[in-house]
Amino acid sequence: MKHRYPEWVVRYCVRLKRHYPFEFVQENSRFSKLGDFTYRTRTQPYVITLNKDLNKDQFLITLVHEIAHRVTAEKFGRRVQPHGNEWKRQFQRLMKPLLKNEVFRPSVLKPLEKHLENPKSTTFADPILIKALNSRMQKGHFFLSDIGIGRAFSFNGRYFKKLRTQRTNVLCREIGTRSNYLVPATAIVQRVRARLR
Repeated sequence: MKHRYPEWVVRYCVRLKRHYPFEFVQENSRFSKLGDFTYRTRTQPYVITLNKDLNKDQFLITLVHEIAHRVTAEKFGRRVQPHGNEWKRQFQRLMKPLLKNEVFRPSVLKPLEKHLENPKSTTFADPILIKALNSRMQKGHFFLSDIGIGRAFSFNGRYFKKLRTQRTNVLCREIGTRSNYLVPATAIVQRVRARLR
C-alpha cells in the first residue's frame, strides 16, 4: 500500500487478501466510483480496483468496502444483493478492528462510525462522511455541489458544464463531446474560470 499506516493495519489487509484472494488494480479517477469489485469467471480471477488518487482514509475504507464484496461472494455467491444486509454485515465486521484514532483522525472517525451503522453502497451517498474524508482538499478544488448551475469545471483532464442537480447526483455535459453524465454531487472538481461552450 502506498500510504503509511500502522504496521498492524498493513498486516490485517495482507491477511484478508491471502484468505480471500483477488487481483488488485489501480485505475485513473472515475466520477461515479472510488473502487469496484468484479466477480470471478471461469478464466478470470476476482478483481478489486481502486482509484489512484484516493487519499489515505479513502483508500483504506474503499479497500475494505470492496474486500467485503469479496467475502460476501465467498459466503453467498451471487444469491444476494450487492449492497444488501449480507454485504453490510461483512463490511461492518471487517471495519470494526480499524475504528481507532491511530488509523483515522477524529474528524473522520466519528462520521465513519455513523456511516457503518447502516452502510451505503458508496461513500458518495454519505455527504457528511465524504466531506470529512476530503476536508484537506487541494487549493482550487471544490465539491461539485458548490459549483453554480451553468458553470464549467474540469475533472481528470476533461471539461464539463453543470446542468442541474438530481437528488444526490448532478447532470453534467462534457464540453468536447456534448455527452451527458450523472456525477455525484460530492465529486471533487476544479472550477474553470474561462467560459466554455
